[in-house]
Amino acid sequence: MGLVLLARDSRASGIPQGRPAGASDVASLAPAEKTSAVRAATAGARRAHANHALEVEVESTKVESCGATASEPDAASDLVAIKVLKPNLLNDPCALACFGHEARLMRHLEHPNILQVISISENSTRPYLVVPYIEGGNLAHWTQHGRPLPTDLILKSVQQIAAALDYAHRRGITHRDLKPANVLLNADGRTFLADFGLSRTFFNDAVIDFGRAKGEGTAPYMSPAVARGEAEDTRCDIYSFGALLYEMLTGRPPFTGNTKDEVVKQVLAGPPSPILEINPRAPRGLVTVCEGAMGRELRGRYACMGDVLSDLALVSRGVKPAGAGSRCKQRKRLVDGRVFGATRQSLSVC
Repeated sequence: MGLVLLARDSRASGIPQGRPAGASDVASLAPAEKTSAVRAATAGARRAHANHALEVEVESTKVESCGATASEPDAASDLVAIKVLKPNLLNDPCALACFGHEARLMRHLEHPNILQVISISENSTRPYLVVPYIEGGNLAHWTQHGRPLPTDLILKSVQQIAAALDYAHRRGITHRDLKPANVLLNADGRTFLADFGLSRTFFNDAVIDFGRAKGEGTAPYMSPAVARGEAEDTRCDIYSFGALLYEMLTGRPPFTGNTKDEVVKQVLAGPPSPILEINPRAPRGLVTVCEGAMGRELRGRYACMGDVLSDLALVSRGVKPAGAGSRCKQRKRLVDGRVFGATRQSLSVC
């Protein structure tokens, strides 16, 4: 799948026609290149359509986008991007199903840190999504230089990512492909979680497991259980969140290799090199959260993103986080206390 910078989102009476710069991630371009891409996308003949539909030729394939205007924008907030399916996947039933699944799912997720879907087309010619264009690009472009990110940026970003995941998890949805390329940042530091193509709805037992059909997740960020080919619940996202935080703190992924198989072997052998050995200046609180999120076994990992959010809130206030192990013990005492109380009450009734 690719992103094509296309248009200003409007309902103008005259709908111009243009030719995008191709199915590529325009967010990766330098500012001058972005401007050129926009101009290239808006060059060509223009004509109005009474039904406010836009015909755009994308890699020699015409698609329709209702209510989008391929004109040269004067405000970044007006830009939209078209996410299209790669030509070689158009005859792949699983890829088509995955694309449609993502489109419908994202349409129903409304959270300030989840990328919203503006428009959807699942036509057989070329299915696509229309989403807001996030000018800051994705997190992969920030981490590619091999240096740790500024602490303020890390803390602000991971709190927003955690909030988005917590929102999705509470609705029975797990992302399953959390990685830097799927985290977008705009100019004012707002973070957006994108690409739910491999997500799974746990409240629906009949849902197609697209991830297991196509290879779930991205190797450096997948949990050991997923790397072994096992099914895992929302806590696979918690591990991937930790791997993402690891890269932000160290400037490199937790596991690397020349091939996916090499990386998977490292994930299975784990754990990764200690963060403080790579970056002695890494904030201790964030290191604690990262280690708790990347627990290799579920008993050593945060139980839910709500716990992660609670610890991140402590870190933001300069307070030592409880950590995954401590929170698991607190949760067990709370559950045991409730069970004991209920048992004592039932005995007194008898």
